[in-house]
Amino acid sequence: HNICHKRALYMVNKASSSIKTKVHTKLSESAINRHPSRILTLDLHADMPYYNWNGTDQTAGWPEARIQPAGAPRLLGWNVPPEELVHIPEHWLVYPEPNPALHYLLALLYILFTFVALLGNGLVIWIFCAAKSLRTPSNMFVVNLAICDFMMMLKTPIFIYNSFHTGFALGNLGCQIFSFIGSLSGIGASITNAAIAYDRYSTIARPLDGKLSRGQVMMLIVLIWMYTIPWALMPSMGVWGRFVPEGFLTSCTFDYITDSDEIRYFVGTIFTFSYAIPMTLIIYFYSQIVGHVVNHEKALREQAKKMNVESLRSGQNKDQASAEVRIAKVCSIYLLKTGYERYRSSSCPSSIYRNRYTLHVVSQVALTICFLFVAAWTPYGVMSLIGAFGNKSLLTPGVTMIPACCCKAVACLDPYVYAISHPRYRLELQKRMPWLELQEKPPASDTTSTTTEAVPASS
Repeated sequence: HNICHKRALYMVNKASSSIKTKVHTKLSESAINRHPSRILTLDLHADMPYYNWNGTDQTAGWPEARIQPAGAPRLLGWNVPPEELVHIPEHWLVYPEPNPALHYLLALLYILFTFVALLGNGLVIWIFCAAKSLRTPSNMFVVNLAICDFMMMLKTPIFIYNSFHTGFALGNLGCQIFSFIGSLSGIGASITNAAIAYDRYSTIARPLDGKLSRGQVMMLIVLIWMYTIPWALMPSMGVWGRFVPEGFLTSCTFDYITDSDEIRYFVGTIFTFSYAIPMTLIIYFYSQIVGHVVNHEKALREQAKKMNVESLRSGQNKDQASAEVRIAKVCSIYLLKTGYERYRSSSCPSSIYRNRYTLHVVSQVALTICFLFVAAWTPYGVMSLIGAFGNKSLLTPGVTMIPACCCKAVACLDPYVYAISHPRYRLELQKRMPWLELQEKPPASDTTSTTTEAVPASS
């Protein structure tokens, strides 16, 4: 009888005495078309277990029913015990085993990712929690993002161990732990990025009443984790979807490759709620920030014309600087009454210059964050959609390892984009680690230019 047994070759090597020598040459047409030179069918004892066999000839062409000729390349999963093989989607088992050097290269790359990410995010968590000046409501989002990125790298020892053992070494238990941590940290990071985008947009668009309080930020962080946890729990508990190995069988994620309606519904839903919605929010809020920067630049140019000056930047002569101070003192009183204009545009050149520089930096950071989010999660999102709804043959084991590397790389870059570029963060880091020789100078007070000189008597 024709069988579909995951690990026929394994059984030949490990239990050859239990396999009858009779070989049937009559095969299904689909099996012959799939593997015309390698398909054999065996009679097995009835007590031999069958893994993922549906009893039809449709799967006879898969490696479960294949005996490889001597000297043929080994396939993925050749060294996986039968009790673990049941957890591997059949899609990956038709591909040859990669060169062990590729496994070792990926392991070394992940060791580098782990070191850089744990160091960078660990410093962010430590400095932001230890320095009182940095314990602001907005920075609580940055700390939460650093926790997500730190958590993401805690699963890499499983990948590194599997890679050095060239396969599914830690089995299904390691796979479930790897996937659960990855889902929790990855989705948590994407939603936190959206929350940071909203916080920065709200602060710039509504500088008086848009700043979130500590209580509001804490509530949003709790909601972020309440939103995230179910997406990690459902596949791990088998409620909806499942976690399976992918690629070289050294990493795991939610199943996007199995051809079933349940998997397609799950992939479409998790794609929408963990990628499409956060991406839409991030693009919207940061595009609004860039729009405010453009409008601010336009207002600066108009203000320069009104003041009959060529530039609103620093470095003007003493007479111009003295006039600037006089104007600044007058408008400082006016700005106390019209706080909204304090941030948007004013007739104070010193304030204008500072605001111009600040918004320019915010605009650059906004574009960088959008690019990093797209670079990190778009490959994974596209790959999952192809696996669920598209041409699965495009997803080779080597191709599916690329999105995972992108996510880990961004976890290394996030602390540098959000925190290490922050001057006050560098100042606090310099205080605690003077041997780094950062040579960071304390930021100048916002009110220095309006209080260091007296207003000359009016003429």
